[in-house]
Amino acid sequence: MRKRRFSRTARLLIALGVVLQIAALAAFSANDALLEYAICAPDVQTVSTADGSSHAETELEPLIEARDDVFEQLGDGLSVLACGGVKSGASVSGNGTTADAALQAVDLCWLETCPRRIAEGRWMDGSELKSGARVAVLDADLAFKLFGSESALERTVRIGEADYRVIGTVRHRRSVGERDACSAYVPLSAVAAQGIQLDILTMYALPLAQTGMDQSFTAAMRDAWGSGSFYNLRREAMGGMLLSRLLLCALGMALLWRLVNPLRGLAKRFRGEIAEMQRHGYLRSYLLPSVARIFMLMLCAAAWLAAVYGVLCVAIEPVYTFTECVPESLVELSALRTVFWSRAEDAAQLVKVVTPEAARSAFWGSAARLGAVLTLLGLALGRGRSDKSCAPQAAEN
Repeated sequence: MRKRRFSRTARLLIALGVVLQIAALAAFSANDALLEYAICAPDVQTVSTADGSSHAETELEPLIEARDDVFEQLGDGLSVLACGGVKSGASVSGNGTTADAALQAVDLCWLETCPRRIAEGRWMDGSELKSGARVAVLDADLAFKLFGSESALERTVRIGEADYRVIGTVRHRRSVGERDACSAYVPLSAVAAQGIQLDILTMYALPLAQTGMDQSFTAAMRDAWGSGSFYNLRREAMGGMLLSRLLLCALGMALLWRLVNPLRGLAKRFRGEIAEMQRHGYLRSYLLPSVARIFMLMLCAAAWLAAVYGVLCVAIEPVYTFTECVPESLVELSALRTVFWSRAEDAAQLVKVVTPEAARSAFWGSAARLGAVLTLLGLALGRGRSDKSCAPQAAEN
């Protein structure tokens, strides 16, 4: 008889592919239903006054104030709306030591969209964020670099040309998509008043469940901020795991198909047992066992159908998520062409602002796709390999 087995190379590829997909799934599971709209931060301009002095000015203020207008417009579908900016490689000095860190300029409700765990002290309150107070919260690693084992609370750090009072520290590990190992968090209004040049400016939104705010949020932000890049982190996660999802659904359907014969065999055995009891027993003696066997068979069939329905729901869920990729008519070439060029135009966008969360989703999406390809390659390599084993011949008399 022939016994199918996988080679060592095939098993290694399958194991590596499964590990990559599990790691990507674990990373994506932390994604909230967060919407992001990112633009390049406006340039800081130096303005000269009549007395010959000069000062830096930025156009951040109207962009920050647009938050209230957008929230008023979309308040029925959003639970939280927050604004924040990032400057990578900012110089933070304190206690005679200088370190490079990401400068996180945050506004109201930013902590709700990008949670951080407070290690010591407190976070900035609403009055400090609105007034642009010179206060700062540091990552615990950054505080240790600057002040060592001493507490950083109520100490002073210098960012740009201004001093900030440290009111707290947070625990935050660097993840994929973040260029700097640690961060310093200050009010966005303080950065605007100081004239610090940011790299990107992002509006974060937490939509209410099942509201479908993608198009409304994008349109409102385009009117308020102009052209930018939109990200739905849940959609990014689903897109990254799409190939893995299809592979899992195919394996699930294959497994369910293999269960058809055992279910048929069980039905045949139950039918034979019921027929045997009818021939040799009375009505009272075989009625209850027959009903029990029929009920068990129906329960197994219902479980099998429920599993098939679940697999089909998992397979078709992306169709309801990426509705822009579904043509109005599957048989008209013009509808297919319209969808193709629409997707091609989005991919050919000349300027795309990538947020850390979007970069992280892209990285783990690539890892998931690579894992799915390795798994398929391992299955393909091991599919045709088999061992031949012959039954021992009977000994001659």
